[in-house]
Amino acid sequence: MAKTAKFTVYEKLSKKQRREIDNAKRGSWGLVKPITNVKPSGKLYKRSKAKQDVQAYSSACTSCFAL
Repeated sequence: MAKTAKFTVYEKLSKKQRREIDNAKRGSWGLVKPITNVKPSGKLYKRSKAKQDVQAYSSACTSCFAL
C-alpha cells in the first residue's frame, strides 16, 4: 500500500516548510510597479537647475557683447 501524506496544521510546520508554502502562494507584480510616484513640487529650489540657468544666461550674454 502507498502511504498517504499526513495533513499537518500550518502553525505546526517547520519554518522552512512554511516559507516554501508562502513563496508558492506569492505571485509576481508583473508590469505593475508598487512604488508610488510623486511629482516633485515646482516651488523647491534645485541647485542643478539653477546652475544650468546661470550657464545658459552667461553663454548667451557673452555672445551678445563679442565684436
